[in-house]
Amino acid sequence: MTLSVLLVAAAVALVSLEPATAIRSVRGFVASGAQCLACILAFSALPWIALFLALRRGAPLDAPLAGAYAGAAAFLFAAAAVRIACPIDEGLHLLTWHTLPIAMGAAFSAIAGARWLGRWQRALDRREVP
Repeated sequence: MTLSVLLVAAAVALVSLEPATAIRSVRGFVASGAQCLACILAFSALPWIALFLALRRGAPLDAPLAGAYAGAAAFLFAAAAVRIACPIDEGLHLLTWHTLPIAMGAAFSAIAGARWLGRWQRALDRREVP
């Protein structure tokens, strides 16, 4: 966990040192980023639902972790598809509008996994097993 936080911090630091040449205005940066974000959300919806339903049938032992993996897989797939079509190669754009949704989607999916996938586990915890 500590290593991943350090790697993300190093990536942010390196990207912030690179001069931004393609960013003309904040409005343009947000407009192009919002389009990428909307496409990532749209492309990840169906795989996320399919993976979540499959996980629910499988009864995972660690529900938050399984939810995070499902979210990461769906959002990584969507980000790869959007990256193929996105004409912007600016580091700050990629970090903000392509990488951040992956992390946030995985975190949201971990919360959803703890809430919805862990339901059977909580039911077993309430029962006494001899």
